[in-house]
Amino acid sequence: MDIKKDALELQPFLTEFRHDLHMHPELSMQEFRTTEQFARKLEEWGIAFQRFEPTGLMTELVGKEDGPLILLRADIDALPIQETTGLSYASQTEGIMHACGHDTHGTMLLGALKILNKYKEELPGRVRFVFQPGEENGKGAQTVISQGAAKDADMCFGIHSAPDYQVGSIGCCPGPALAATTWFGITVHGKAAHGATPQESCDALTAMCQVVSNLQSIVSRRIPAQWPLVVSVGKISGGTAFNIIPDTCCIEGTCRYFERKLNEKIPVLLKEVAENVAAAYGCTAEVQFKIHTQPVINDAKVMEIVAESAAKILDSPDLLFDYPQIMAGDDFGDFGNVAPSAYYFLGGGGHGPGHNGNFQVEDEMLHSGAAIYAQVAIDALTKWNKIREK
Repeated sequence: MDIKKDALELQPFLTEFRHDLHMHPELSMQEFRTTEQFARKLEEWGIAFQRFEPTGLMTELVGKEDGPLILLRADIDALPIQETTGLSYASQTEGIMHACGHDTHGTMLLGALKILNKYKEELPGRVRFVFQPGEENGKGAQTVISQGAAKDADMCFGIHSAPDYQVGSIGCCPGPALAATTWFGITVHGKAAHGATPQESCDALTAMCQVVSNLQSIVSRRIPAQWPLVVSVGKISGGTAFNIIPDTCCIEGTCRYFERKLNEKIPVLLKEVAENVAAAYGCTAEVQFKIHTQPVINDAKVMEIVAESAAKILDSPDLLFDYPQIMAGDDFGDFGNVAPSAYYFLGGGGHGPGHNGNFQVEDEMLHSGAAIYAQVAIDALTKWNKIREK
């Protein structure tokens, strides 16, 4: 096998396919055309596949030998953002853009499938390719897992573009890598009164201001210092006129953390702070809490496979780097709850941060990503027994 050479030869195809996806982005769980583009290629190559409902698909290569099942996943949805890059292949859909690199993720996984299909008979096990919809709304992973995407998986791997790093470089982060993403809403109920007679009110707005301030005590006083936690309020609303003390005030925010134990602890603490502070102002409080995505926790031994595979593909050892923990999220964490997993990052050498109208990554990353995907699958198949014994 010469995975690196095979991937380089695919570069023109990968570029053309990625440009097509980029020009026709689709939002989460609406990736109908995108799914069809992948399906057409698999049909052209004579590869059977299973569609997910409502969008996305998966396929599997089965080698001659019995062995583990390695799952490779790529997300394929876009964002509600107006593209401002001015690229020749910029989005042709008003207000929707691939501003997080998912067009590259799906393309690279397709390239890996093309490569590994060539060596299918030599595979000591099975490799499953999951083209997942709906990462951006946090529902896609659970949707496809409920339809069998991760059934019997022994190891799971995913990749994400890293626009601020050199093209073709690989970033690894053993252990906690991406945070849980959550939403909370708090409503304080009080009693309205004229602005000239505050003593007749139960001021919901003032109470809420104190709630917002005291939420930070959860970070500094209620959670172990070794458990990173961010509590941010992004929206506040209340009141109807400048001279009326409002009887209701609402906020919405997010908590980000790596420790799974906080899934149950955080909503209890939010409720405790909101209700007790509100009561000090003669008000009551209601709290809602939703987990959008689980934290991505990379298995250290599985991540070692990524690093070793990358070393075989990269032009220089300097292109392998330690990627820092970040408080952004990804629903790949749901796959990590099924089997040991590793989520790694591929340098895109682009311009503009993610989720921005000027987001860009270079086409040159495509062959590197396809090669890494393929090499990781091969090495995971051959090293599975050793990892299982440890």
